[in-house]
Amino acid sequence: LAATAAFLLVSSADGVGNVCHGSPPPSPPPRRAPSMIAKLAVGSEPLQPFITPDGRKLYVVDRGPGTVSVIESARVDLTAVLPITNEQYATGLDSATPDGRFLYVDDSTAGLAIIDTASAAVVGRLPFRGSKVFAPDGSAYAADSTSGTVVHFNVSNQTILGVTHVGQQPDTLTLARDGNLYVTDSVTHAVAGLTTSLKFLWSVALLNSPGPGGVGPPFAIPGRPVIYTALQTGTLDIIDVNRGTIAKVIPLGGRPVSANLSLDGKSVFVATDNGSLLVVNTQNDSITTRVAIPGSPYNVFMSPGGRVEYVLSQSSGDLETTLSVVRTADHQIISQLKLNASSFAAELSRDGRTIVLVDRSSPVVTVIDTAGPTVVGRVKVGGVPESLVLAPDGSRAYVSLAGDSAIAVIDLGYA
Repeated sequence: LAATAAFLLVSSADGVGNVCHGSPPPSPPPRRAPSMIAKLAVGSEPLQPFITPDGRKLYVVDRGPGTVSVIESARVDLTAVLPITNEQYATGLDSATPDGRFLYVDDSTAGLAIIDTASAAVVGRLPFRGSKVFAPDGSAYAADSTSGTVVHFNVSNQTILGVTHVGQQPDTLTLARDGNLYVTDSVTHAVAGLTTSLKFLWSVALLNSPGPGGVGPPFAIPGRPVIYTALQTGTLDIIDVNRGTIAKVIPLGGRPVSANLSLDGKSVFVATDNGSLLVVNTQNDSITTRVAIPGSPYNVFMSPGGRVEYVLSQSSGDLETTLSVVRTADHQIISQLKLNASSFAAELSRDGRTIVLVDRSSPVVTVIDTAGPTVVGRVKVGGVPESLVLAPDGSRAYVSLAGDSAIAVIDLGYA
């Protein structure tokens, strides 16, 4: 699933062994050396895997035969193969509901196939695809770039509840805390405001073209009637949602690759491709700090407790990756780790203790303990990694190997 600008959830512990509230946690158990404990053949070209929130089932989309493999994760047993399309081609996992009950898989033809993870079966199809947000009432909204509409549908029975035209190519959308929808359009370069009943409120043309997809959906600032949208042309546009007008445009000095809101809502952290992590004060809409990052940042993680940000960047012709740990309280780099390898995809465990990196140019998976940070293992998987997902408890990594037609299972060294 694509990385986007979004709110981060509060957790009691951060990624560097500290607790933000309450008494100190017990010392973690000693860590074993990570190792590959299983490899399971799946299809011909496995793409990104998905694991259910309880960690019991793994779903792997296979591009080649247009199927989804269902795997019992503890025993690494293939239990079912679900046909997705008759065209022998599936684009990949489109999205999943927040509770993991339903998966949406792009079937490359008519739209989306819907998988019910409770029954491990395809239960329906939707005639559209695109960015989605899920509402508390059990419905969802999708930006359908093909028809230029926003579609409102019931998640459990796939009933279409409403459709409205919003532009030429709606690209991303968000359901803000004020109860309204905000939709970006990558062709008209506009943001539109809608009510949840799909009543049109306003549309405002952005001062700069966001390009295809911008960085992600616009996000609201708690306690203020504004939304922020980071644009690939190098600005952070601030929109007054009461008036439907641009309140301010902040030049970033580079193309943004990530934008995250701090847990207290007082800061936005924007990483740019020219080697900067910018800190924007959301109370006065100004850049307060520029943190120099080596190379070009490509992935940013906030620790679960919000104490630090982990910034992955590449330099030397993408042959060297640097992990910078930035303390959010004073925006200082407190440690850096250089890796003599490039990185294609990376994941941070939910407990914040582990970062796992994969590289399409090497059959090796790198495991980093964030407490140092230190590399605790470089695990050979025998094939070219395509994507990965981590078990909810942080004990395993499941890596799809497109060139090896398999899923590799890595024990990350924790019980």
